[in-house]
Amino acid sequence: MIDPGDVVFVGQTADASCYHRVMLPALALGCDWCGLDEPPPRIRLGRGEVRASGGQPDLAAYALVVLQTPASEGWLDAIPALRAKGTRVLYEVDFDIHAIPQAPEALALIERLIASCDGVICATERIAERYAALNARTLVCESGIDLDAYALTRPPHDTVNIGWAGRSLTPDEMRGWLTQIGGVLRARELTNFISVGAPHADELAASGAVAPERCLAIPPVLPEQYPAAVSLFDVGFDPMGRAPWRRARSQLRWLEAGAWGIPFVGDRRIYPAIEHGVTGFHAADPPALAATLLRLVDDPELRARVGAAARARVRAEYSMAALAPQWLRAFEAVA
Repeated sequence: MIDPGDVVFVGQTADASCYHRVMLPALALGCDWCGLDEPPPRIRLGRGEVRASGGQPDLAAYALVVLQTPASEGWLDAIPALRAKGTRVLYEVDFDIHAIPQAPEALALIERLIASCDGVICATERIAERYAALNARTLVCESGIDLDAYALTRPPHDTVNIGWAGRSLTPDEMRGWLTQIGGVLRARELTNFISVGAPHADELAASGAVAPERCLAIPPVLPEQYPAAVSLFDVGFDPMGRAPWRRARSQLRWLEAGAWGIPFVGDRRIYPAIEHGVTGFHAADPPALAATLLRLVDDPELRARVGAAARARVRAEYSMAALAPQWLRAFEAVA
């Protein structure tokens, strides 16, 4: 058995992945964690708590190191050096790297790093299928959420706010969906549209389809600020989009809405855990989304019932504490 106190999670950047895939699991498990401002060979520490030696993180002092998507050449030497000292190393990835256009040499480097580790932790089964060919020990640890971050009071309002959050859908990808959102807003005067991250609400307002005061675009926020930002939503949605890498996304947007008790509409290919009509809704195209949104806007009891069911499911199965055993099993697999 590996003692969680002898494990360290190492993030490469201070972004949402570092928050969800480094800090949250580390805190839930009782592991150390850190985010690096600079990769090997220098290794300059950013935030977090980690054993250090000579002013630098001493990763070799741990039995197991979880590296969140390392992609710099310095790790080609650092990973074998850690393993030579008896430290196990897991490569952690929460998106399909190979589905994102990038230079062949960058992909070749990542493939070498994955193959050099003792195993790979993936956020979804689809990602695991992609990287099983590069490392025989490929494991799935789903992303969870910190329920305490949602222990806030939602601001009162007398409208029904339709919300979208993220930064990964381009204006071109969102255009057809925004057209349907605009139709819902025109059909129901009590509705508004809020976007968090990408300024899609500004794009809808600029189209002239609805009055600008009914659209609110909240700029990108820190992961710790995200629960407060989406507390304004009454219904959330997330379409598939056309980028191939989105097929391997985690279900975080539904989990985050569920933590608030907010009903959510998503594509079945990204959100298979949603039980349609019970813990959320599936919609594969813009007209289906519009029909579902109108139904939810018109039926507050339906919003409350589906939101409550989603919240119960998320609390029982998708909190970081509930998912901790997945990570422990992954650690034991390489022990």
